[in-house]
Amino acid sequence: MLGKLLKYEFKATGRILLPLYGAMVLVGLITSFFINENSFGASQAIFTMMYIGICIVSVVITLLLVIQRFSKNLLSDEGYLMFTLPVSTSSLIISKLIVAVCWGIVGTIAGILSGIALFATVIPWSDIPEMLQYIFKHLGAINSRDWLLMFETIVGCIFSYALFVMAIYTSLSVGQLPFAGKHRKAASIGAFFVIYIIYTAVASVVGVDLATSAPGAWLMSLSVPAQMAIAMMIQLVVIFILFLLTRFFLKKHLNLE
Repeated sequence: MLGKLLKYEFKATGRILLPLYGAMVLVGLITSFFINENSFGASQAIFTMMYIGICIVSVVITLLLVIQRFSKNLLSDEGYLMFTLPVSTSSLIISKLIVAVCWGIVGTIAGILSGIALFATVIPWSDIPEMLQYIFKHLGAINSRDWLLMFETIVGCIFSYALFVMAIYTSLSVGQLPFAGKHRKAASIGAFFVIYIIYTAVASVVGVDLATSAPGAWLMSLSVPAQMAIAMMIQLVVIFILFLLTRFFLKKHLNLE
């Protein structure tokens, strides 16, 4: 059933985000033709502003969609239907989290591609073989430890985003508690800041920046890969705790609008 939930969620969100990310890459490519001109004119300014604007809009819409899909599907009238499906509350939360993280990854890749497209016409085509040769030469010089660090950095960023999304879900779920009454949005916003304060407190105790996976002083005696591995494990623990809280609120204190 989780697979069907994922398919439904990807379909519902993809029809909005895929065209948006595609437009970001396309605008970056179109803008590159104008910034390659010798003088900076009105057309260059317009397309540059369009590119910056669509990048900002892509980030904002992605985050708003993360909030909207969870809130609308599980905490509004649609929740009556979703919670009658033969699927556990855990599967509903996990499906939302997986899709949100996947779109975060796709959005990041689209942003990188749009940046490459932005300078596609600036770099002479004759220089590309030499540039690729230079890149592959230096990639070959990277040792296994550096590859591990790059891998851990990427995974740490994914965990950080997953933690951020889970914090949003937990905050929205807090708005369903009886004390919130008619002030659910205010309660959810307040809960998000409380969770952030708790993050900070936990980080000061364990010596790890949970937002960036940066190790604290007590980890400095270990190797860098070990430091990052411990930081990511702590992130996973926090994500799991937020998941349990969200599931508890939805199962025990769900009050649909």
